[in-house]
Order: sequence, then structure tokens, then C-alpha cells
Amino acid sequence: MSDATRSFAVSVGHLAQFVHRGGDIGPRGTPSVTALEGLRRQQHAQRGEGARYRSEVRLLGAWTDGEVRLEIAGRVDGLHEDEQGVRLEEMKTHRGDLGALRLREGPAHDAQLRLYGALWEQARAADDARSLTLELVYLDADTEACTRQTLAQTPAALAAFLDETCRAYAAWLCAERARRARRDALLAELAFPAGGFRPGQRTLARQVWRTLTEQGVLLAQAPTGIGKTLGVLYAALRRLPGQETERLMYLTPRGSARALALDAVRRMDPDASALRAVELVARERICPWPG
Repeated sequence: MSDATRSFAVSVGHLAQFVHRGGDIGPRGTPSVTALEGLRRQQHAQRGEGARYRSEVRLLGAWTDGEVRLEIAGRVDGLHEDEQGVRLEEMKTHRGDLGALRLREGPAHDAQLRLYGALWEQARAADDARSLTLELVYLDADTEACTRQTLAQTPAALAAFLDETCRAYAAWLCAERARRARRDALLAELAFPAGGFRPGQRTLARQVWRTLTEQGVLLAQAPTGIGKTLGVLYAALRRLPGQETERLMYLTPRGSARALALDAVRRMDPDASALRAVELVARERICPWPG
């Protein structure tokens, strides 16, 4: 690995969801399954397996190309092996229509299992000639129903799928790295967007800078009208370059304060060329189908 290559750790689940998930942003009324329900249903199903069955088996692998190396890790839900073959299982607990779930999340589920298969093949001993079977196991949360779907994949196809997935993820990593470089270049030279500081505003901004530099905690009280939002955000954003920090979180108790924060970001980067603001609001305020 060259000095220019950067290593990133990524889980199998995240890699599959990030690259291969599709569909829309809503479940369209499909009943959900809690994490605890899923865990209990999965453990119940695993208790019925034989002595050659192992659960939560950790698989590791790596992918390298140019400036990016991905260290990939994950725990496959089930592994059954004997002298003839190996079976990897990825379990998903569902409630309601399985067909609707497959339509919405099937590509990501398939991708996760294929990635586990690729990691298994990557680590397989040269003299291991056993067959590999990949099986998706869908468990109904409310009944004993269990639906199994086998994915037929050759070792070459699994290797190609791993390479395709990692290339897509690496391209995004490189794009994010370039965007962060543009952001840091803008912030390093950013002038205060309001011209001169108001009385008290410079002192507040200086304290924010110092606190972030020393990784401390600041509790500040300031009167209305000195420009607290702009002063705080300006100092905090100016401190980002060189910190290897992905994002700055700014929390407000009221909608009017949120609007001031978003306006401050626009004033610091009018063309939106380097700064990216993501607004998070209460779910009931953004739901397209109220109630």
C-alpha cells in the first residue's frame, strides 16, 4: 500500500445499504419490526439448527485500488459447514407482505449476502474445494413462517460484485474528500460576512474559537441584537479546517432561530460552492401525509 493510499473501515451492512439500496423514503404503511423483536425471532430460529451451525460469524476482507483501501467487516447471521459445503445465511425479520418488502429492500438484502459470500471466498484456503451456498432467510415476526431464498453465485461473480460495490463507494469517498478540501479552502480565507463586528460579537466569536481549539465547553450569555448566531457560526466554521471534522451541528429551540442559522450559512457561501447545510426538523412538520 502506497503512502498516498488512505484506509477506511466499513461494515458489510453499511456498504450494501449505501451502494445498493433503492426505492423511496417511506415504508408506504408496511408494519415495522423493532430491533428487539427481530433479535428474539432470529435467536428462536437459530436454536433449531444443528451442531454444525454457528451464528454471528465475523468475516473480514479488504479491497484496494489507487488511493483508497477499504477494510470490510461484518457478522453473517448463520454459517453451516460440513465436508461437502458451506451455507451462509442472512436473516431478515419482517411483518406483513414479504413481496412488498422484497420490492423495496430486496436489492440491498441480496447485496449484503453477496458481500458476505465474497468475503468468504476471499479468505477461503486454496485447497478448500467445498461448495458455497448463499441463502436469505425471511422470518415472520408474528408467526413461525420462514421463507428461504437461495442466491446462485459463482466465485468469479462474487469477486466482481465486491469490486463493483467497492468502486462505487470509493468514488463517493474521493468526491467527499475533494468537497471537504474545497470547504476547508473557503473557510480558511473566509472574511466576516457582515463587514465589521458589532459590539460584543467579536468577543463571543473569539471565545467560541478558543473553546473549540481547546476542546472545551462554553456557556455564553449575550443580549439580543449583537448577532450571536452569525458570530458563533462564523467562528465555529472557521475552526473546521485541519480538524478532520465532517460536520458542525447547530441546534436551535425555535423556528426563527433556525432561519437565522441557515441565513448565516448562505451569507458565508452565497454560491453554495463549498458549504452544505442539512436542515433537520420535527417529523410532524415535514410529513407529506399528516396523520
